[in-house]
Amino acid sequence: MLNRRFQPKYYPRSIAFFLACSASIASAQVLPCFQASSIVSFSSGTGEIYPITHFPSTHFLVDHEVCGASAKAGDEIPHQGMWRDEAGIGQCNVVSGAELFFSFMRGSSRCPTSWCSHTGIDEPNTVVIYFVKDASGEISLGILNDSPSQENRDGGETKMYIGAAPLGGRGTVVKKFDDLAAKDSDHEWYGTCANVRRDCHSWDTSLGLGYFSWKWGSEASDGMLLGPIASAQDFEMQLKYLSADGLNTVRLVSMDPDTHDLVFTKLDMPTLALTN
Repeated sequence: MLNRRFQPKYYPRSIAFFLACSASIASAQVLPCFQASSIVSFSSGTGEIYPITHFPSTHFLVDHEVCGASAKAGDEIPHQGMWRDEAGIGQCNVVSGAELFFSFMRGSSRCPTSWCSHTGIDEPNTVVIYFVKDASGEISLGILNDSPSQENRDGGETKMYIGAAPLGGRGTVVKKFDDLAAKDSDHEWYGTCANVRRDCHSWDTSLGLGYFSWKWGSEASDGMLLGPIASAQDFEMQLKYLSADGLNTVRLVSMDPDTHDLVFTKLDMPTLALTN
């Protein structure tokens, strides 16, 4: 529940930008873009974005054990792993490497009463966008809204559109959506969640497009995981923020393919709204 009445900021021009890649920038070899180390290039001129392939030192699994397993900083993200959505209780299930990195759980010291991700790369009042690539080469898109910290005093809400026609019919689905109670509408009309103010997702797997809506309270967060993203030549994905409250920054997270250090690029949301 939100602890104040929200008046979402509907920007005069929506926050829209593209994530794109082609064989020409991905690799000197003739390979599908998503099989190369550099998967996307951000169109604003910030340079190439590399997927997260290894656990950073800030990840929950580096300092904690879940389902009898933990990780060391620098360990490669496996194709599959074991995870549970309730800390210390419930059944352990096999999840994809992307879900293991997203580490969605309730009941931890980080999120004692609500679900949240435990990537260690979220930030208050910020949208975090990243790609994760597991040991098998499978790639997924992760989005984190805000952070479950004391700095997040008012919560927030946001609505976005994702258009990625090359993903149509390639089996890309919403792997994880925060909150779990959100309406699962992967198989409904993609516009189902276009005009709601609650947690909702309506992704059309056949068309590769959909709307996503989130609403979260103080000391909480929301987000999602979309994948797998199949190999595609000259791939382009549009992420358009239609409204945002409680969020004022976009943070693109990349991983140096040689050192495995995280690289952060920050963009101001109102500035993007005026220039795109």
